[in-house]
Amino acid sequence: FACGSDGIQRCQGSACQAATLPSDATSIHAIERAPANEAHVIALAGAPVSGPAQLLLSTDGGQSFALVQLLPSGNWSLHVDPRASGPTIVAHDRVGHGVWRSADSGATFSDVTPSFSLPNTRGLSTYAYELAVTADGGIAAYTAAGVLRFVP
Repeated sequence: FACGSDGIQRCQGSACQAATLPSDATSIHAIERAPANEAHVIALAGAPVSGPAQLLLSTDGGQSFALVQLLPSGNWSLHVDPRASGPTIVAHDRVGHGVWRSADSGATFSDVTPSFSLPNTRGLSTYAYELAVTADGGIAAYTAAGVLRFVP
């Protein structure tokens, strides 16, 4: 797969074909295949920082995509469960520090952003600056309070 301001290209060998996208999808800036279901391909669209982000899902191996979730404005990234059978996909906003998680290979997403503070850590934010999906499908996040691991 190749993605950019002109959409998504699905290539095999030297032949490439444009994927069908929702009419309002703008600049694609990340794309990942769900290891638990190879027919599921997740893309992140939208103007970075200046507008809402769109999580798009393909259930036909990347031939066509549909809107799954509209996310707030931000600088979003995608993270995929490293297990071959893992259904976890995480979208992370490096600006607003939001964390959205899918437990079903991208079919649905829910907001799992950590709360603003931890008990007994006055003034320390649990906002996730960077994160990763762990080997068991959990989420490890780098925060002002340190590295936190959570399984939403």
